[in-house]
Amino acid sequence: MVKELILHLGDCKTGSTAVQSCLAGGGYVLARGRLCYPAPMHHNALALSVGRISDEAQDHGPHLETRFREMARTLAASDADWGVISAELFEFVEPAALKEALDRFLPEYRGRTRLIAYVRPHHARVLSSYAEGVKKTGGPESLASFAQARMGRDWLSFHPRFAAWRDQFGAAFTLRPFLRDRLLGGDVVHDFMAFVTGGTQTRITDMPLRNPSLSLPELAMLRLAHHQLGASGLLEPGALALARRQLGWHMAPLLSQHSPPGATRLQFDRALAEALREACALDARALDADFFEGSPMTDALVAAPGLACATPQSLAPGDHFDPATIGMIRGWADFTARIIAADPAHFKDAARPPTERRRSQGKTGRVGPGSAQSLLARMRRRIVRRR
Repeated sequence: MVKELILHLGDCKTGSTAVQSCLAGGGYVLARGRLCYPAPMHHNALALSVGRISDEAQDHGPHLETRFREMARTLAASDADWGVISAELFEFVEPAALKEALDRFLPEYRGRTRLIAYVRPHHARVLSSYAEGVKKTGGPESLASFAQARMGRDWLSFHPRFAAWRDQFGAAFTLRPFLRDRLLGGDVVHDFMAFVTGGTQTRITDMPLRNPSLSLPELAMLRLAHHQLGASGLLEPGALALARRQLGWHMAPLLSQHSPPGATRLQFDRALAEALREACALDARALDADFFEGSPMTDALVAAPGLACATPQSLAPGDHFDPATIGMIRGWADFTARIIAADPAHFKDAARPPTERRRSQGKTGRVGPGSAQSLLARMRRRIVRRR
């Protein structure tokens, strides 16, 4: 049995992909002890089983007991010093629901469990979440509409959410600001490994897979490609949703490798940055007062308008590409749609990088809750439910 259980809770857009790829690939050397990470990449399916996160969670809920009991057996069979569970989708789980699941299925780790979450400053979270939506679906319509829709909602109220985690888990819960100058080693992977091991030095041997930010032209290209995938008429709604998600997720690292130095990045315009600063000021102060030394969240909030551009940016294809280039992107997207339409479920696995595909080979060919065929079926059901 592992000696201590560590839960990495996200948030989304705080380097979870880098942490998970390092853990799954064994790209580290610990100064002492051993670590058990029972996942080919992440434990988001486990998080989906716990919480009513989205329509997709309805398909995962029935697997709660099976997944937790499998996790319990794996941890019991290991004599590692630390067992790690990592899922950024825990961000959307009610802390009480996770505590209930841990008490029910992993009671032997009561008093031997620690949890950590990272929080990104408000402006950076809005910007990165909007870019993620463009990358994976082609939407939302604009950064302004995306931000304004969230200013009056709980989505930007970080403090109550993290206070709920602390209320459930007390001193076992740690919150860290996702700011380079506040992370040990200036990097979330080193910071997380230091949390796991109690501060001992960990050597990272392989550069982890990251979820890179894209330039403005790259986002414009992906938005056009997503639109054209839909306009091709070759993909039914479930296959289209799966194709867009996989294409955006796995294309982004390849695009970032070839991005020229100094490429224009997505930014707030000054007026929108000011509006967000006013909307989130109380939440930033509450986070600083209850969780951090100094005022990192407030400082980031105050600084954001000074980093903004004067006017809103455009993702319209014509503002970044000439007509010939737009035609080539459309042609490439039509050709890609034809390939995906031939076998949509296979595209989920084929789009992955080889290292990730090899780690998942144990599941190849299985039509279970985590398989490509099952994911395609779930996305079809989600679309039907929304109609």
